[in-house]
Amino acid sequence: MSFESVDTLFFDVGATLRYVVEDPAFSAEAERQLMELAGAKEPHDVFFEKLEKNWKAYRKLAKSRLLDVSEMELWLQYLLPDYPPERSAPAAARLTRLWRDHDGRRVAHEGTPETLRELKRRGYKLGIIANTITETEILDVRSARRGLLPDRDPLLQGPPAQAGPGHLPARGALHRV
Repeated sequence: MSFESVDTLFFDVGATLRYVVEDPAFSAEAERQLMELAGAKEPHDVFFEKLEKNWKAYRKLAKSRLLDVSEMELWLQYLLPDYPPERSAPAAARLTRLWRDHDGRRVAHEGTPETLRELKRRGYKLGIIANTITETEILDVRSARRGLLPDRDPLLQGPPAQAGPGHLPARGALHRV
């Protein structure tokens, strides 16, 4: 394949386009909201120690299976299995977002917006392949105010439950462009 035949570029959102900046006030607010939304009864440190322990156990399992679960399953079965599902289930996406936010703000690497705009100007179709970020983060990546990816460009977020061997998110995205 020659580079001249490439007309579409997909990016992994992870550390490719963004990185985490420590921001104690931002993290504290995310943690406060997470505890409130979950209905936490434990003190802050006990609650987050439990979450960290459950998260590490889940990630170990997910990596061994090469399979991530949906946000709802994540909270109901792994992170807060002892909490009322009627509270966690409808809030799963928001809980996941707050969980990710508790370690800091995600910001674009220097030059990322300009580079993506230049690639777009040169005629490339741009897209995102992501299967482990929360659905609410997709809006941030696509947000015109953040300038990372124009709204009309293809986007694929592989369903987390299908993120594993034989479930290539890129396959679906390629059929859409």
